[in-house]
Amino acid sequence: MNVNHLPPEVLTNIFSCLTKLDLLRNTSQVCSYWNGVALCSDLWIILNLIKFSDEDFDLCFQHFPRIGQFVQNLLIKSDHLMKLFSNGISYNLPNLANLQIVNYLPGNEREVCQNIVNSYPKLTSIRLRIFRSADFVGCLTAFNRIQFRDFDISISKGANGAILNQCFDQFISKQKDIRSLSIQSSDLQNQTIRKTLRHATQLKDLVLSNCTGINSQSFDGLINPCDLSSVDLTSTNVDDSGINNIASAAKNLKTLHILFCPKLSDVGVKYIAEHCTRLENLQIYNIPAIGSGIQLYPETLKILGSGCSQLKHLSMVNCPKLNDTGIRNLVENCTDLKFLEVQSECISNNGLMAVSEYCKCLFHIDILGLNFDVTTFEHLLLNHRHLHFVSINRCENLEMLNLIKNQQSLCFVEKRRSLIEKHSHVKKIELPNSDINESSLEQLVAFCPDLRSISCSGNQMLDQKEKIENIFRKSRFLKKMNLGGQLFQRKEFIYKRK
Repeated sequence: MNVNHLPPEVLTNIFSCLTKLDLLRNTSQVCSYWNGVALCSDLWIILNLIKFSDEDFDLCFQHFPRIGQFVQNLLIKSDHLMKLFSNGISYNLPNLANLQIVNYLPGNEREVCQNIVNSYPKLTSIRLRIFRSADFVGCLTAFNRIQFRDFDISISKGANGAILNQCFDQFISKQKDIRSLSIQSSDLQNQTIRKTLRHATQLKDLVLSNCTGINSQSFDGLINPCDLSSVDLTSTNVDDSGINNIASAAKNLKTLHILFCPKLSDVGVKYIAEHCTRLENLQIYNIPAIGSGIQLYPETLKILGSGCSQLKHLSMVNCPKLNDTGIRNLVENCTDLKFLEVQSECISNNGLMAVSEYCKCLFHIDILGLNFDVTTFEHLLLNHRHLHFVSINRCENLEMLNLIKNQQSLCFVEKRRSLIEKHSHVKKIELPNSDINESSLEQLVAFCPDLRSISCSGNQMLDQKEKIENIFRKSRFLKKMNLGGQLFQRKEFIYKRK
């Protein structure tokens, strides 16, 4: 069957596997039929120009009169956006609803935002970065004409905080349908957030990252119940009472980020466990140099595991009292965990073994603790067929991974065979602080037949190209190895032309 006899919807499905540059440079040049499908279809609903060079952007720029009518989501650098405005092409994006500008606006922010408002009448979602809060005031004035569903702005430096908060109050009072709000500015005040939460009754996602002026007073009198499903309080001064207000009001909360919040303690975690029974994503990061903050005692994790048994994504970093007992208390109830990140000097083989025994759904694990032995690491790989990413720090004992020796050989071969029969899905392994040798790497690729990438701090093999080539030949899918910061790729050893 001739491919040109395929209906347009089938060709569109095939072309969706190609990059935007491939569509512009190659596919659209084959014939008039392919040109019509490649440039006039739903392939252009999402247009990501972030990684486009100036040359690539110029090529895309030439086709905007044709593809612009389909674009609904645009990710672009500010200098490229200015190029659109200067050439009047912005008006060829009549259906643009989502605009993300990834770097800081180049200046004249109010004028830029005025152009955005005039050019994209259907805009409902925006993300941009502004250098000064004084410029933010001008942007808010321009944006008052638009009803947003998603509003995400990051402000680098402060100017007049009082004026900023006053303008933000006026802006929010005109937003009736806002669902997602993300503001990153140290100039925001508590009263501004209180008014926002009372007015934006349909708000579901709230991000107040790096708002150091925010504390628990922002959440006094929070409407109960509220519809918040995701809250990010990174680098704020919220304490336990503020967390209690949020948790008790937002019964449907599924995502909570409390990173670098020095005024929180284990009491706040217990409030979360008591009220947020539907929580699925929890991230806790403490500041290493500060002794206060969340400690995560074993009894705290027992309460957290019992109350938040639906957790799927969990990060616990720099919590001084986090140990093996606490890990076991947690995972006995949180058996649905898929993503686990743990960093503590008190985690050893017992804690990692508990994770391996109870969390059978893991596909990503990143643990830093005491030295883990080979048996524990082997148990983890053999019993988690869905595991895609493994990063086990402090594995100095892994250099003793040479298990095929005399009486142990038969036992290990049987384990390896069972692993292969289970089709292990481990594709990427990182082993920081683990100086493993060639024989250990051979065992590692035998453990994981689907392995694509290995990264470790070992440097024993850096000058021995034949040993590196041998590892690549023993693994069918291994593409690259990072040894001591030096990258080796399969194509350099296996596919190189003579």
